[in-house]
Amino acid sequence: MTRKTLIGVGGATALLVLAAGGYMATTAGGFDSDRWKAQRNSPARDNPRAGMLGNLKDRLRPGMTRDEVVALLGEPEAKEKEGARYIYDLGASAFGVDYEYYVVEFDADGKLVRHAMTRG
Repeated sequence: MTRKTLIGVGGATALLVLAAGGYMATTAGGFDSDRWKAQRNSPARDNPRAGMLGNLKDRLRPGMTRDEVVALLGEPEAKEKEGARYIYDLGASAFGVDYEYYVVEFDADGKLVRHAMTRG
């Protein structure tokens, strides 16, 4: 191969990588409230909620009320500790046998204090 051919192949490869990265950023990682809510009580192994966590973490802010969280995420699959913890199913782990959950915790005034993914 000539130098010109190698540069052409390298440029085409770089364009493909950039295009794929842009596609993944807008499809897999984007948070979609309606799509999240549609998965409530879904037994699907390929639940799309886990792919939305990156952007979801930016949307949940300390101090949000329970009503604001429910407007964003919908009703949780479970509530614990008298409504102080909301639990959203994420489905089976892609890399094991554990089931994954997203836990949202509120203080005594009903304000968001923390949120995280957990397995169990």
